[in-house]
Amino acid sequence: DGGNASADDLVGAFINGELRGEGTIIDFEGATYVNMTVYLAGGEETITFTLFDAVECATCNISTELTTMGSADFGSFDDPLMFDANCSETILEVDLGPGWNYVSTNVTPSDYAIASMFESPLEGNLLKVLGDNDFALGQSYTPGIPSVFNSLQMHMDAAGYVIKVEEGATWTSTGTPLEANNTPLDLNEGWNIIGYVPQNAMAVETAFASLDGLVGTVIDGQNGTVWNPANPNEFNSLLDLEPGRSYWVRMIEAGTLTYPEGNNEGRQWHGHRPHAHRGQSSLTDDRLGCRSGTRRPGPGRGGIARWSPYPRRSLHRRLCKPDLCCCQTPHVR
Repeated sequence: DGGNASADDLVGAFINGELRGEGTIIDFEGATYVNMTVYLAGGEETITFTLFDAVECATCNISTELTTMGSADFGSFDDPLMFDANCSETILEVDLGPGWNYVSTNVTPSDYAIASMFESPLEGNLLKVLGDNDFALGQSYTPGIPSVFNSLQMHMDAAGYVIKVEEGATWTSTGTPLEANNTPLDLNEGWNIIGYVPQNAMAVETAFASLDGLVGTVIDGQNGTVWNPANPNEFNSLLDLEPGRSYWVRMIEAGTLTYPEGNNEGRQWHGHRPHAHRGQSSLTDDRLGCRSGTRRPGPGRGGIARWSPYPRRSLHRRLCKPDLCCCQTPHVR
């Protein structure tokens, strides 16, 4: 975002969402560099990069990508490979299981077309999307058929979807965070399928406080848990709403839901299905930071990215850094 990274920041290298390398920041003569080794599994692979901002406890997307076929050096101290980290956008990631999944996004995408939101990120794995602009499942999108036969064409903020995928995958949605208190949901009497707008997990009763007695039942369709306001909480199996999921809500009568604003800075959430990064990031996941084998590079070697054969076992060994793990968020995987 125009400034230098700090000495406590980290840069992670990923291939297909898997951490393959990590480097610490080198500050030299007013400029900042990173030196890292990125491990390959073999064949052509595309490497993406993410910055962990230690001060803000945030992960930020780096636009630079590299494609390599094998061992190579990229960049040097005199001619470094430039990394520009964008810390103003959120990347929501939702882990999908084979078959049907209940999903939503809490960001403003750059393209509201359903094909762009779901088909492109899932790269041939998507089978169907159900949803509409009236908090129901009255329309559908099927990849590969003429667009005239797809009744669901465009995304609506706060919409809930049910999508079907052939294999387990991670769906990503990138954009600026939605403002919860400026994204009202006009719900109908009866059943509605809704998206979750806040950037953080929230207790069900807190999330629906604006409806004040109009909610009859809330169901997490992904796992069948239920919240009923007439029950004591110990009898409710659904206690929290999470970013990335959609929920069934039975309204006693029509009303407008406005989620509480909360902290809308995009905390990373690691739940049973969804997690998001940019904002308060946990370092106990498989994304960045909590891994063994990290070594601070010596000065004078900034800007070099070096690839060597990929040792799979090292990616499953994690050694969290105590000074960074204060950023942890709930991890219930």
